[in-house]
Amino acid sequence: MTTKTTYKYMITTTLLIIATLLIQSCNKPTEPAKESISVTVEDVSCTEAWLKISDTNANPNITVIVKRDNTDILTLNLNKADTVIVDENLLPNKTYTYRAVKQQGSNLIEASKPVTAVTLDTTSHNFTWQTFEFGEHSSSVLYDVAIIDENNIWAVGEIYMKDSLGNYDPHAYNAVHWDGQSWELKKITVLYNGNPITPTLYGVFAFSPTDIWFSSGIPVKGDGNSWTQYHLFDMGVLSQQDGYLTKIWGDSSNDIYFVGTLGTIAHWNGSSWKKIESGTTLPIMDVYGARDPNTGSYEVLCVSADQALPGHSKILKIENLKVREVATHPEWEPWGIWFVSGRRYFHAGDGLWENRSLHGNWIRNSNLPALFKTSIDGQAFNDIIVSGAFWLLSHWNGTSWHTYFPRIQDSSFGTVVIKGNLIIVVGFIENRAVALVGRR
Repeated sequence: MTTKTTYKYMITTTLLIIATLLIQSCNKPTEPAKESISVTVEDVSCTEAWLKISDTNANPNITVIVKRDNTDILTLNLNKADTVIVDENLLPNKTYTYRAVKQQGSNLIEASKPVTAVTLDTTSHNFTWQTFEFGEHSSSVLYDVAIIDENNIWAVGEIYMKDSLGNYDPHAYNAVHWDGQSWELKKITVLYNGNPITPTLYGVFAFSPTDIWFSSGIPVKGDGNSWTQYHLFDMGVLSQQDGYLTKIWGDSSNDIYFVGTLGTIAHWNGSSWKKIESGTTLPIMDVYGARDPNTGSYEVLCVSADQALPGHSKILKIENLKVREVATHPEWEPWGIWFVSGRRYFHAGDGLWENRSLHGNWIRNSNLPALFKTSIDGQAFNDIIVSGAFWLLSHWNGTSWHTYFPRIQDSSFGTVVIKGNLIIVVGFIENRAVALVGRR
């Protein structure tokens, strides 16, 4: 092949290669533009879905339409990147599809990818009940209870029994323990100034079978067999003007709160105790914490009330070992609190009150008997239990309330707890302490 021919061949080959690359480049699909708007399912109940609408190019001049199953449910204008909305009146255990559409006038600008939400199913109201009574004289009562598991339950209070000779024993048992087969009366004994004492116990909170906390007015910690008392008055953490501690809640044994009379709050961080100034001298009736879905940390709330001072009740928030008042109402007299952080808040006392936020409009429940409520506990939006005076015990299954017992005079339930398919509620009937066990 001549030099000229070779040169022409090389030119031709090069042009063919360039043409082929250009054709391939033209045929290559372009990457779709990433949507600026999206929908995320944040939470669900049996009848609601919490949706976060996110738009990296939020513009209040552009309309956003939220669709459920291709039906418009909400029109809004976004002026921030993230907005949470609640879709209501849904059906339990049903799948819904959501998407958000941006449009200006009648022109479609962009649509998010669809997401699905499955609402919670209702839980069963069907519990079978066993009643256990304790006490043979005087006025026996159980104040508080904690479930570790179905074979390990602690309840505390004052239980007066007869001695081996049949005489009235003036020294009360201060706890009962369930081992899966039977209840055993206990005298939780601690040392004070080198002497053994058996104090009245007002509160109990347990993290495990070997990590159990009581309140005898001051904290007591034990492993189920041996017990150590933290005398916060002798330690200088509390003064004699601080009343005594009754209720307990903690995230762990290194982050636990004790609350009580005269607005007293004490915190244990695993190595030291600290008194937290509450800003009130009202009795703090209950404390509870739940993880905040936005921050990942625990939101810790207290309720304070005094029957002698109606109209002064408060909801207090503990944050960074400081307290601030977040809500008050002249009709409240709250004794118990339970909530799902950022979603739904309940407090129980002179009525059951409910709110979507701490700062919104509190609504009084009109579906429960008009009896004083002493305690509330829950596991989810579809599994909440409320107890109260005259054996009031009511369960919320996600769509309805069910009340279990007729009114019983000279009796009252105190604390109620629910764990899995087990409910325990304690209190008194006439002069006897009572523990009611419900199994679903």
